[in-house]
Amino acid sequence: VYTSHLECFCGLTARVGGIAEVLHASCMMSKEFPLQIWAGDFNTLGHGIARITPRFCTDGLRWRTFGHTEPEWLLKHVFSFGTKDGKINPLLHPFHRWFPAPTSYVDRHARNPGFLDPFHPRYDYTLKNHAGFYQGKLDWTLIMGFTPLNKELGNNDFSQSDHKWMKIKVRVAADSEKDLWREFAAIRKSTQWNYSVKIITSSCFFLS
Repeated sequence: VYTSHLECFCGLTARVGGIAEVLHASCMMSKEFPLQIWAGDFNTLGHGIARITPRFCTDGLRWRTFGHTEPEWLLKHVFSFGTKDGKINPLLHPFHRWFPAPTSYVDRHARNPGFLDPFHPRYDYTLKNHAGFYQGKLDWTLIMGFTPLNKELGNNDFSQSDHKWMKIKVRVAADSEKDLWREFAAIRKSTQWNYSVKIITSSCFFLS
């Protein structure tokens, strides 16, 4: 089990670096521990009105991910590329010029050994503020070697915390389900965000 609380006063590139470190550690341990959970507050907030302030969006990707929330961008460029897809993640290459040097470490290790997050990257938001003008999925519950059966968000009125809590019900994945994460990652090819597992979404628009 991994737990992370990533920095919020930085840019997306710094968080990609932190994510790459955990993915590398997970990959090294995946043969010995094929069942893994990675959860925490990733502070994936670099979108919406947060782009306005360099206090939170401090790097060159501040405006260059426009059209995606940060969780959507991470799913498309990091978590959709598996360790068996290649030794280098080419999905990050178009953004190299805005990454702190060197980028070789991130290229090698920002590869997914099999994690999936059953929560929707945009609509399953866990933080909402500024009178509803900002919302984001800052919290993640990633599972590997498990099949998600149900998911739930709580504290929807934010009365107990400024974040919602997340809960999932899982079972150990059958051999035929080992690559289920790819079905979730395949949403990068769809503008409709259709999961193979039913996800309840709401119809609303926010600056991304």
